[in-house]
Amino acid sequence: MVEDGRGFWKLSGDETPIYDSDGNIFAFKIYWTYLSGSLQKPKKTHWRMEEYRLPLHCYMDHDFKGEKLVLGRIKRSKDYISWL
Repeated sequence: MVEDGRGFWKLSGDETPIYDSDGNIFAFKIYWTYLSGSLQKPKKTHWRMEEYRLPLHCYMDHDFKGEKLVLGRIKRSKDYISWL
């Protein structure tokens, strides 16, 4: 979580496995919520992000030099809701 006074992304749930038709895990999905303001007075916004990543065993066969590839999808949802 990186906070700069304008806002920050906060993890909003656990990493969820995504299974193929054979029941094998082929990716993971993580949900993030953008909060405006500071860590002391955050305000939930209408921005959400879904982050997708491959399982670690997929990196073993390729030379990614320890880097993790992810894909993110940002969505707009409800209007501002105060964070308590």
